[in-house]
Amino acid sequence: MLNITFDSESYYLDETPFFFYSGEIPYFRVPRRDWRFRLQKLKDAGANCVSTYIPWGFHEPQEGNISFEPDSQKDLDGFLQLCGEIGLFVVCRPGPHCYSELRFEGLPDWLSQDYPQIRAADFNGKPFRSSSISYLHPIFLKKAKKWYDAVLPILQKHTLSNGGTVAFIQLDNELGGTHEWIWGGYDYNPETIGLHEENGRYSRFLKSLYTDIGELNRHYGTDFADFSHVEYGKTNNPTTLYEARRYEDYLHFTFEMEAEYMETLAQWCGAYIDDCIFIHNSGTGVMNPHFLETARRLDKNFILGSDHYYNLGSHWPQNNPTPQFVSQCFLSMEMLRMMGFPPSIFEFPAGSIGSWPPITAKDMKCSAMSHLAFGMKGLNYYIFSGGPNPENMGSTVTEYDYSAPVGSKNQIRPHYAAVEAVGRYLAENRDLALSKRATDLKIAIDLEHVRSDYYKKNIGFGLGHKDLYQFLHLGLLCTTFCGSYSPELLSVHDTDTFSDLSVPLIVPSAAVMARSVQESLVAFLKKGGKLLILPMLPELDESLSPCTILRDYLGGGETRPISYDLPLLELIGFGPAVNSQGKLYETDLLPDGAERLGFDRITGKLTAWEKETENSGKAIWLGFHWNYCEEGQTRMLEFVLSRLGYDGYKAVECDNPNLWAVLRTTDSRAVVFVMNLFTEDMCGTVSLDLPKARESKAVTVPAMSVLTVEFPL
Repeated sequence: MLNITFDSESYYLDETPFFFYSGEIPYFRVPRRDWRFRLQKLKDAGANCVSTYIPWGFHEPQEGNISFEPDSQKDLDGFLQLCGEIGLFVVCRPGPHCYSELRFEGLPDWLSQDYPQIRAADFNGKPFRSSSISYLHPIFLKKAKKWYDAVLPILQKHTLSNGGTVAFIQLDNELGGTHEWIWGGYDYNPETIGLHEENGRYSRFLKSLYTDIGELNRHYGTDFADFSHVEYGKTNNPTTLYEARRYEDYLHFTFEMEAEYMETLAQWCGAYIDDCIFIHNSGTGVMNPHFLETARRLDKNFILGSDHYYNLGSHWPQNNPTPQFVSQCFLSMEMLRMMGFPPSIFEFPAGSIGSWPPITAKDMKCSAMSHLAFGMKGLNYYIFSGGPNPENMGSTVTEYDYSAPVGSKNQIRPHYAAVEAVGRYLAENRDLALSKRATDLKIAIDLEHVRSDYYKKNIGFGLGHKDLYQFLHLGLLCTTFCGSYSPELLSVHDTDTFSDLSVPLIVPSAAVMARSVQESLVAFLKKGGKLLILPMLPELDESLSPCTILRDYLGGGETRPISYDLPLLELIGFGPAVNSQGKLYETDLLPDGAERLGFDRITGKLTAWEKETENSGKAIWLGFHWNYCEEGQTRMLEFVLSRLGYDGYKAVECDNPNLWAVLRTTDSRAVVFVMNLFTEDMCGTVSLDLPKARESKAVTVPAMSVLTVEFPL
């Protein structure tokens, strides 16, 4: 029996590292006569896996009439049998939700129409959409359990332990998406949350957070008599700390409910199947941390991946893999790795809902190779091939062709060659499945910042977490990539993050920082660590209560944004002012023993200082929030790091800042991925500085492509 395992770096097939390489083929859309042809074209392109949704609404159009009729379009058993014959592992996605541009997200029409009480609700308990369902509503769970009881025996028949190829089961799809994307909030269905019930979910959750109702009232500024009387905050754009705390608690409650729902689905699956890996796809990279609670509940048999789309129509932010998009993808994959998962993109664009703007072979290959450079170990092309929607089930078109590599009439489109090229590269470079990315900078982040953009916006206390996330990927990360740095992202909640004193630690910070993290940073400095913290010194803890442990240790004062537009940062000893395209933060207090390092050229206000700490430690506060726009920002970062004793070492360097170079190493070789994410050919010189390889090579990288340069070790 084949056995698939994983860790935070790779997938393993019988202990041998391998790339998970898959394509989506919806059997319910592809005419049955074409199943074999489409699956074989996927296998021929180098794939080792196929993925498919299994829409509940397709198989149970009328309640109680579930059909998997043999030798028909609904013959799931026959499709899985064919996948095994061709030699493809299978990702089965039985929902209950599928999305996939299906009506009711693939749920049966009758479910919401006949049982309207199961719909997700807004702040006032009013359903905001007929197909957005309250996941833990007892009626929904009862109906969904019957669906799982019908479909799971078919999947169980084809698992690896039974000689089949079903290796992964996806639990639901893009959880939270139809709540967050539709109305910008979460589910407040009163029956699901048990509103005003002494033993309701919401009351139990609040009791787990607060020792008594008095403590809750102090945090909320309320006078509730007991936990069953607590009302949630009826805004997702809080303007006071009291409102923010209430919304923060409800958001965490939502993540716990979603984790409970995912655990319930996993338990249903476990009653039939015990040798499949459960997976889930977060709707976007920024949603990855929404599943911290799910990961804790499901533990070792669960993989979270993400969906990365650079083009889904004319409304999308970009049409091809721009540097801004790739930076965001890097951040997403680093978050997955930090959470313990091999970075995987379970929906990787191979087509689009519309034919314009087009998906091109060059764009698609460039995006895939950029992802590989930054650590991707698994991808699933969405979609590889499609066809006509089942009758009355499509929400966009009747012919779900999706401009896929293999068209709905079996036509082979130009970007099929990109799937082949990437598949061929993976086959010829199997050792890269266990490769490591060389790093030379350490950036410590808090995943809570990424997922808290709703309740920690600007609430009168400076930088909100949504802005901090933007600074991280458009400011700090783009600056490091253009400066040929290779940053490693670490968690501020991991004690190992603070064990290495040899290089500076960069910590992006808003006004909020957990008490334990502030304590860890103080301990790091006391041991002799070097810290760059920017752009704010924290003043609140995770519960939004006053907490200035780090600031008090350093002797710094309150930091606040300079109020006028386009301030100019000048660093003493650096040279000309630095363009920010963002904000400067100032303080009135220079800590005792600290040295003035930067100021706003217009007002003269203090915007940066440095201070020696115990055991030759040093901290620099830099009140600068920028979007990358010029090389002066890179030189500014180099200057500040040099003040912290950083020797400027770079594992790989390119003299053209518009070419991003990433170094991956194995036991025997070093491979540099040089990315040109622009529409003009670019030239440069790539230099390697490793103990076993010190060499430079001139390169010319065509527009919108990734060049690989190999150095033997």
